[in-house]
This record gives sequence, structure tokens and C-alpha cells, in this order.
Amino acid sequence: MSSDESGGPRYDVVRADPKLRRITVVTLILVILLGGAGLYWLRSLPSGLEQWAREDPEGAIVELKLVLRVIFVAMGVIPISVGVFLMYVSRRVLEQQRYPPAGMRVAPARRMALVGMACSALLIVAGVAGPVIGWRVLEMIGR
Repeated sequence: MSSDESGGPRYDVVRADPKLRRITVVTLILVILLGGAGLYWLRSLPSGLEQWAREDPEGAIVELKLVLRVIFVAMGVIPISVGVFLMYVSRRVLEQQRYPPAGMRVAPARRMALVGMACSALLIVAGVAGPVIGWRVLEMIGR
């Protein structure tokens, strides 16, 4: 950071990293494809479970619980991943008193770091709580 002609701070613009942009686009495409495949699979599930429930009600409940467990665990993956990443970046920002921290791709640091740490903690708690609550709901279904 340096001063401009008016004496105020002047921030240097850091251009987006093309490699990071490509990684982000590829990651988004993969997430969209996996999500679409998951939705397609889930759409076919009710008819198969319905037939299975007529033939073997206990087996259908076991299968439904397994499917729901997979869904509940998957629900926690993204929030936990984002929360861990935010915590990592926020700690580096606090240590270095700058954002982005050295080695990352840019504005004042302390407030962004504290907000990032609070958001990361909330995401981690939500990512853990969602599957745990879902698991407990499944336990109540089988009783």
C-alpha cells in the first residue's frame, strides 16, 4: 500500500490468478455433475423402495436408513471443508495482520479475520450438527 496524490491510501490491484480461476471452474463443474448424479439417483429411489417395502418392509427401512445416513454425512462435507479453510486463512490473516495473507491472492486485515473465524466456527458446528441430528432422527424412525 502507498499514498496517492491526495495523501490517502492507495491500494494496488492484484489481478486474479488464471490458474486459481481454472481450478475453481473445474471444481464447480465437478460439484454440479456429482450433485446432478446424486439427484438422478435419489429420484429413482422412491419407486424401488416402494416395491421393496411391499416385499420386505424391514429391509426397506434398513435401506432407507443407509441412504439417509449417506445424505446426512454428505451434508456435512461442504460446510466442514469451507469452515476449516476459513479458519486456516483467518489464522494466517491474524498472524500477518494483512489480507490476503502472504502467498494468497488482497484490504485491511483484522476485522476480516475475526469475521472469517466466526463464520468458519459456525460452518464447522453446522456441518457436524446436521449429520448428528439426522442420525438421531433415523434412530427414532426404527423404533
